[in-house]
Amino acid sequence: MKFPTSESSLKSDWARVSQNPDNLILSDSLKVLLDDDQVSSVGASVQISLPAKLLFSNKEIDANLYSYACSADEIRYSFKIKAQDLGIILSSEGLTSLFITDNLNSFNYRVDMLPADEKPEISFDLVNSPSTDANLNIKIFK
Repeated sequence: MKFPTSESSLKSDWARVSQNPDNLILSDSLKVLLDDDQVSSVGASVQISLPAKLLFSNKEIDANLYSYACSADEIRYSFKIKAQDLGIILSSEGLTSLFITDNLNSFNYRVDMLPADEKPEISFDLVNSPSTDANLNIKIFK
C-alpha cells in the first residue's frame, strides 16, 4: 500500500476518498485526527452491533456487542452500555453471565461464569465527556 508523502498528495487522496463515502471505513483512531465537519462530509457512519444482556450479581444490564476477539488463551468482548449502568458494575461482585443474540433471535450465545473460573478482567471508558454511553471491555481467560 502506498501512503501519501506530501500535503498535496494527502489532500488529493482525501478528495478522492470523500467522493466515494459508501466505500470508506474510518477507524476510531483516525476519526479522532479529523475535524467533525470532515467526518460528517463523508456521510453517517454505520455501527453494527448485536444486542446483549450482562448479568452482574443478579442485576441485568442491556448492552450492544460491537467487538469480539478470540485467541488460544482468552476471549475479548467489547460492549456499548449506558454510562449510568457503570454503578451496577462497580458495586457488583462480578460478572455472572452474558447473553448475546441477533435482532432476529435466530442466534443465541450464552456464557456463564462458574465459581471455579478465573474472574474476567473488566475495564471501561466513557465515549465522550459528558457522556451517556460507555465502552465496556471484558476479557475472559480460557
